[in-house]
Amino acid sequence: MTEVSVIVPVYNVRPFLPACVASVRGQTMKDLELILVDDGSTDGSGELCDALAKEDARIRVLHTENGGQGRARNLGLDVAQGEYISFVDADDVATPEMLAAALAQARQENADMVVFGIKERYVDSQGQVVQERGELLPKLSGSVDHAEFWQRFPDTLVSTFCVTRLYRRAFLQEHGICFSPTRMGEDAYFLNSFYDAPFTRIAYLQRALYLYHLRPNSTMTSFNRVYFDAAHEATRSRFYEIVRRNAPTPGAFEKYLTRHCVQTAHEALKQLSFARGQAPQRERLALLRQFCAYPRVAEGVAACTRELTGSQSRWLTAVLLKKRRYRLAMAYYDGQQTVRKLRNRRMKWQ
Repeated sequence: MTEVSVIVPVYNVRPFLPACVASVRGQTMKDLELILVDDGSTDGSGELCDALAKEDARIRVLHTENGGQGRARNLGLDVAQGEYISFVDADDVATPEMLAAALAQARQENADMVVFGIKERYVDSQGQVVQERGELLPKLSGSVDHAEFWQRFPDTLVSTFCVTRLYRRAFLQEHGICFSPTRMGEDAYFLNSFYDAPFTRIAYLQRALYLYHLRPNSTMTSFNRVYFDAAHEATRSRFYEIVRRNAPTPGAFEKYLTRHCVQTAHEALKQLSFARGQAPQRERLALLRQFCAYPRVAEGVAACTRELTGSQSRWLTAVLLKKRRYRLAMAYYDGQQTVRKLRNRRMKWQ
């Protein structure tokens, strides 16, 4: 059995793939397999995967029709042989010690999952770094068992990215933990399934071991209509149900859930600001109304207070949504989008 299987979904990322693969091949821990899942790429990424596999016997390549990142990761899980599983996105980079450090922590704490931090970087369309951002680290260190995790739940979360973790493969298999086939929110679905399972321990490393790249036209910086679909809303509702079911006392995390719900509304506005120029104003307003009508969203916005929003600007937006002043709320976020574009031009992030 290999110590770690690294699964990389690949879709039309040819300029970024060599650096990603090199970062996995260059790990200080050598007992690994790298599974590249070509998700129906049309830009030559699939052929590049095959060429890279000829350079290193540890690389395996799967080719499949385009089905989304979640499905690609599931295919990788089906064939993985490692004792532990790691996910890396094809446009990101792992630090050389990422796997060794996470694996050592997993074994020291006998953990089913190890959580570590990330460092964000802006890159251009060719993968060149144009600006460094700060680090996002876990609040906790050491490890927590299942009961401690749910007692301290708001402090246990560092991000919803599955790539900032190492997982015991046997645990994933035993509890059927996999990714949603939806094309957005698949990370959250996967992690929610993990949290709802009877894990033994989760360990934390306060180190930024993963380099997360923000690039033009990525899913994090562009409009995705799936965010507004009922299927994606069902994933969010499932998260609320899991948290409420596992809360140490009824209602223990209601403030947290309200804050989370309002954050999703802010994300909806940001998504719609990305759509400016792609979708008519009438359609954008219709999507916002549809989103705010979902029961969980409406409940969270109605219960929101200034304290829970965390900033004056977020509270202003929440008030506009409470009053159903959707056009004004969108105008505010369109302004934010304009500022973002000006900033990108200044740092030549195109």
